[in-house]
Amino acid sequence: MSRAPIIALAAVAALFLATAAVCTVLLFDERGETDRLTSAKAAQDSAAADVAREREEADKSLADKRSQHSTLDAEHDLLTQCVEATKAYFKLPVGDSAESERLFKIMYDVCPRI
Repeated sequence: MSRAPIIALAAVAALFLATAAVCTVLLFDERGETDRLTSAKAAQDSAAADVAREREEADKSLADKRSQHSTLDAEHDLLTQCVEATKAYFKLPVGDSAESERLFKIMYDVCPRI
């Protein structure tokens, strides 16, 4: 009997075994790459969420600062009106005049709101 068919079958079986081994190695390598990419994406998503949270905090802080700035501008305007009216009132000569009454009314209305 010839051993050729057994050798051929053994060679084919060895080829299939080698192919299966290579495919197994490639499969595990691909799974490792997939796991690495998944964890990298999770890290990027976490970083993006952190940046979004920081931006929301910065936007809120900016809105608060703008509100505070607006309040300070309004107070500044009142102070300016009060000071200008007071200076003009004390520069007028003593006596009752329409201008002194107008300036006194401004001081009476504006200065207490400060």
